[in-house]
Amino acid sequence: MEINLEKIPVGIKYLKEKDMPKDFNTIKNPNVRSYCDAVRLLRGDEYNNGIIVTLDSIKACKWCPVGLGLKKPETGLEKKIEPLFDELNQGVHVFNTTDGVRDLDVVTLVCNQENVVKIIEALGLENFTREYIDQLAFSALSEYTEVDYRSKQARRKRKRHLRSIKFFLWLFASKLISNKLMIKFLTFLLKRYAFSRIMDPILRKYSTGMSFCYSVAAIPLVTQKANVVFPDTGAIAWGDVSKDYLLVGLPYSLFKKLEPNIVIPSK
Repeated sequence: MEINLEKIPVGIKYLKEKDMPKDFNTIKNPNVRSYCDAVRLLRGDEYNNGIIVTLDSIKACKWCPVGLGLKKPETGLEKKIEPLFDELNQGVHVFNTTDGVRDLDVVTLVCNQENVVKIIEALGLENFTREYIDQLAFSALSEYTEVDYRSKQARRKRKRHLRSIKFFLWLFASKLISNKLMIKFLTFLLKRYAFSRIMDPILRKYSTGMSFCYSVAAIPLVTQKANVVFPDTGAIAWGDVSKDYLLVGLPYSLFKKLEPNIVIPSK
């Protein structure tokens, strides 16, 4: 079964203090709006050795530092995020898997719906996580497998939730919001903690919340299982991911099983 990916898979390596490079001459540490923004930068030619994301380099997103284990929850907003790491990470190295880096923990894929179905069939449902559902807001896996449905009432509630999420993501990806001026304005606002705190309950209800950093980068490592989520507002605005794609996170052990079937596009 051949899986033709839309984008190059992104490898992720979590770094403790002893793993951090002494300088960033080889692996760059640019200022980024968010983890999603760092992943977007990998699609260019400037970061052939990848990017190291650190607490100091994240300039806008108030969610991903805790999601990536770069800091402990301190503020009210952060304490709504369940920490996944017992020991803090000093950095997160992200890179294209085509760059030849093999020492990695997790791989994330941007897929169309057809490829997600193929991945589920190839790996089997038993290799997909159902943990942290409250943090994920909505598991995209249920759209294809109904693994999250416990009753007819729960199924109807999930379908209504799904329609709301898809409408919200459509709105966020529309020209009304997804334009350079508006994204720049929203980025400016999200640098302020007060605005992020106001937005938090809205994003938790109608978005999938921290998709790149929490759902498909951290959870697959902690659970050692795959995860599938819809792209959230950060992935759409800062990560330049289409609302029609899905995000898949795989622990490296599962990616290796899938790798022989994957056809990777060029940059």
